[in-house]
Amino acid sequence: MKKLVLVLLMMMSAFQLCFADSPLTSTDFYKAYLDVPIVAAAAKNPGKLSNEAKAYLFDEDNPLDVKLALINAVGWRMEGLSTYTDYLRYCFNHFPKAKFGIEEKKFLTKKDLFYYVSSEQMAVLVYMYAMSNYFDSKGMFSLMQQAMLKPIRDRQSFMMAMGLVYAQTCLDNPQRWGKIYTSMTHHINSPQIKDMRPEAIEIVMEYINLYKEESE
Repeated sequence: MKKLVLVLLMMMSAFQLCFADSPLTSTDFYKAYLDVPIVAAAAKNPGKLSNEAKAYLFDEDNPLDVKLALINAVGWRMEGLSTYTDYLRYCFNHFPKAKFGIEEKKFLTKKDLFYYVSSEQMAVLVYMYAMSNYFDSKGMFSLMQQAMLKPIRDRQSFMMAMGLVYAQTCLDNPQRWGKIYTSMTHHINSPQIKDMRPEAIEIVMEYINLYKEESE
């Protein structure tokens, strides 16, 4: 009986460590951007997305690497976050229909939104969904696939976000752990435009390197 209890306790500990140690939860690259006020503000109040943060994420003139750092600073929770749903609502309310020749009275669906938004905005939505819905690997993978239909493959920030989400889906299956290091290094190193801060990449790879021995 004592042996059975011990085994169960060990299984529970491993189960808990799984959530505390993953590509999404163990790569706090926002720390390389704490000099940016919007990121610092999010880090001080994690788990929530302020109106200022929503506006920053929606503005196409703001750099994608900072947007990703902002989402990273907001963080994750095991029980999930409402940040993706809140931001999606913001996108619908502020979507410039006239810019795309859409009648103001037309009701937009998520399919419509994903079709019209930029690749940068899709990266924001994909990464935020993953951080907000930690356990929904199928959902984040499906959304990532939609983003990759119109990717910016030569931009490091976009590819890093896709890489982290893909690595997270690989974590669910031990047989796919070998893809975590190889795919992540490809996503980070292959783009020509290196728009992520080197310190941020170091933080990401410090964790990803743990899977190097498992690599295929």
